[in-house]
Amino acid sequence: MRERHHRTESKHPRTCTCTTCQEKRIVAAATKTKKKRKPKSQRGRGSKEQVAESAISDVMDMLGLSGDR
Repeated sequence: MRERHHRTESKHPRTCTCTTCQEKRIVAAATKTKKKRKPKSQRGRGSKEQVAESAISDVMDMLGLSGDR
């Protein structure tokens, strides 16, 4: 027989066995992987290719040339 309870989430009993409560418990119990941080020397730096491309586009803009040709 299907479990019945109030529609708001706060009304579910702690031991509720409905599928939505079980899914939430599984997600909460799953271990989350931590992101690896960059070394301090590399934090905040863009890649060298992006820096070179932006520098080239800035020079082209100053000279009034478009790179779309």
